[in-house]
Amino acid sequence: MSISTSRNGLAPRIWAREQARRIRRDLTGNWWEELVAVVENDLPAAFGDVVRRHLALSELLRAFRMTVRDYERLKGNGVERHSDILIKDVAMSLKTTAPVDLSEVAPTPREWVVRDVIPARHVTNLYADSGVGKSYLALYLAMCTLTGKPFAGHPVRKSGLVLYLDGELDAEEQARRWWAVARGAGLEKPPAGLVYKRFDHPLLGEGFTFVENLAQNLDPALVIVDSVGKAVGKPLDADAAIALYAKLDALPCAVLAIDHTPKPFPDMPADGVREFGSAYKRHYARSAFLLERHGTDGSTLGLVLKHQKSSFGRLLGDIHLAMTFTEEAGEVVAVAFDFGAAAVENIELFGTRGEVLRAIRERGEATIADLMPDFEGVDRRTLERHVSALKRAGYLDVAGKRGKSTIYTVRGRVELISDTATPINSMSLCRSTDDPFADMRGVCLRCNERETVAGSLYCASCGQEVSP
Repeated sequence: MSISTSRNGLAPRIWAREQARRIRRDLTGNWWEELVAVVENDLPAAFGDVVRRHLALSELLRAFRMTVRDYERLKGNGVERHSDILIKDVAMSLKTTAPVDLSEVAPTPREWVVRDVIPARHVTNLYADSGVGKSYLALYLAMCTLTGKPFAGHPVRKSGLVLYLDGELDAEEQARRWWAVARGAGLEKPPAGLVYKRFDHPLLGEGFTFVENLAQNLDPALVIVDSVGKAVGKPLDADAAIALYAKLDALPCAVLAIDHTPKPFPDMPADGVREFGSAYKRHYARSAFLLERHGTDGSTLGLVLKHQKSSFGRLLGDIHLAMTFTEEAGEVVAVAFDFGAAAVENIELFGTRGEVLRAIRERGEATIADLMPDFEGVDRRTLERHVSALKRAGYLDVAGKRGKSTIYTVRGRVELISDTATPINSMSLCRSTDDPFADMRGVCLRCNERETVAGSLYCASCGQEVSP
């Protein structure tokens, strides 16, 4: 059935939605053949203008949870030649509003971009006060996503292109930062695959269309939005926040949403700091991290990444990191990231917590009572809080009991995880069909695993670098 009313003024999206509703009435019949007929015949007849035709096509395929690439792949291979399982999966994905018997839906393994940190196809919030280093950390995460290098010891499970949507700075400034992060990692130049796009207006309504088109055409593993305040326009407006997060969550990839914190008020607990504005920012994100600044020795910042929400598992322990800036003639030329116990033990960066870890390492093992004489002026509850945080972060192990007291020891395998210690290959791995490491399948010494993250030299199980 050919519909050409849009040549008389019907908007592309309205036309596409009407076609989608007509096709979706019967998902068990010839829905695929009807979709192809609409795309190949009705769409050109309805829209002579290329731009309007593209808008209609994107909207139509979005209703079927497809990108243009998905459609071309299915059409090129012939959907009738696909396995019955694939056809059932496609049909099931269309029944988004129909009731489903969950006993008939076989669960699949959860997908992650960074295991336990960044879930695939969902929104993760990263929020902090101004000037703490959110954007630099996001760029470091982008580098890990592009190359497969572990992020803070957590293995990258899905490497690929990264789309950076920036409402704060411009391409020239972000390029300076991107090159600085690469130099801090020991690279001569950054890996290819970080696609930058500036936005000047809130990403709501029609303003989000270019984001959807970019996500469909680029097929990124991760989209970074910097920042949510600029993207939503009205941070205190609940309706605007809900609308933005619904759009972000509908993208076929992971999203890192960078946000700010509100102005602190007296007696605000540290764990009570949330994203500025509507509470729906937190409600609609599936994971959330607070980045806190703890100390500095001049060129290095001591930061703690605190896991505040996880919809898909337990909360991680605090991730401690040292971010070091190297300057030349007053310009930042390199930014390096160090994670692990050696960074934590820098007292100027992490204060009492660093002293506690150092004291236990020097003693070999210790109870809270053993530590008390070394920390005059620090009450027992504060010491217990620091020890508990270090244990949850993976720096301490329980060695046993002495009466009713727990004996702690520094975990033997914990060491400094430095960007500069293991320079990574700078060639682009995200879009190429040729895997330059295809023949480099070594054995991980930690877990004896041979499988690596696609396009990298890092173990898919634990993140350890695998020797060829």
